[in-house]
Amino acid sequence: MIRASNISRRIGGLSDLSLEVPAGACTAIIGPNGAGKSTLLDLLAGRSAADSGSVSFGGKPIADWAPVALARRRAFLPQSLEVAFPIRVMDLVMLGRSPYHGKTSAREDRAAAETALRLTDAWQLRDRSYQRISGGERQRVQLARVIAQVWRLREDSEPRMLLLDEPTASLDPGHRLAVMRLLRDLTIAGIGVVLALHDLNDAARFADRVVLLHQGRIISEGGPEAALQAEVLSSAYGAEAQVIRTADAAPVIVFR
Repeated sequence: MIRASNISRRIGGLSDLSLEVPAGACTAIIGPNGAGKSTLLDLLAGRSAADSGSVSFGGKPIADWAPVALARRRAFLPQSLEVAFPIRVMDLVMLGRSPYHGKTSAREDRAAAETALRLTDAWQLRDRSYQRISGGERQRVQLARVIAQVWRLREDSEPRMLLLDEPTASLDPGHRLAVMRLLRDLTIAGIGVVLALHDLNDAARFADRVVLLHQGRIISEGGPEAALQAEVLSSAYGAEAQVIRTADAAPVIVFR
C-alpha cells in the first residue's frame, strides 16, 4: 500500500532507503534513538518530502493525492501533539471526521467517533476537558481521533492506513497491551498499521513485520523471527542482546 523507493533525507539522516508497507498488516519500525524512525514515518505519511527518491500510496505518488482525499485514507499520530485551546474530548475526536464533510452524515460521523472512543477505552472521558485529563488518557484520546479518521461504517475497498509514532509511550502496562491488541484487531479489519516502537518485545509479539533502522538505513527486516536476531540487535543498540523463547514460542528480547 505504501512504497518508498530509494528515499534520502539529510534532515533526519535517512540514506537510500527502500521499503514496502503492506495493507492489512502491522509493521513495526524499531531502532535506537536518532536512527530515523520519526523521519521515516513523516515521509511515509506524506507530511514531508524526501530530498531524493519517491513515496507512493495505493500505487499513486503520495504528492499527487488531494490532501482531503488522502486524509480519508491515511491518518498520522505524532509522538506529541499540543492542543492550545480548550476542547471537550468528544469534540476533539470528532475533528478526525473533518475530511468527510459533505461525504457522510452527522450521525455517521458521531458513530465513528463513539466507536473509536470505546475501542481505546476512552469513552468515559468523552465529556471531560482534554486539558484536564492525564498524559496517558490524552494519548488514548488522540489515538481515538485518528482511528475515527479512517473508520468506515460501511464496507469499501479503499486502502486505509494508520501511521503512529510511539503510540504507547505514555501508557501504563495494561493500556499498552490493550492498544497493541487493538492495533492487531484493526489490521484484521483491513486497516494497515505502521508504527515506531521502542519496546522490542511489543514488536516481537504483535507485529507482522519488523523494520530495524540504524543510522538511517534498514539493517534488518521481515517477520519478527527473522528480523530480531540477537547479533544484529546487539550491533544496532550497542548492548548485548539475548533472544529467549517463551512457552508459546514468542521471542523475548533481553539486553545485558
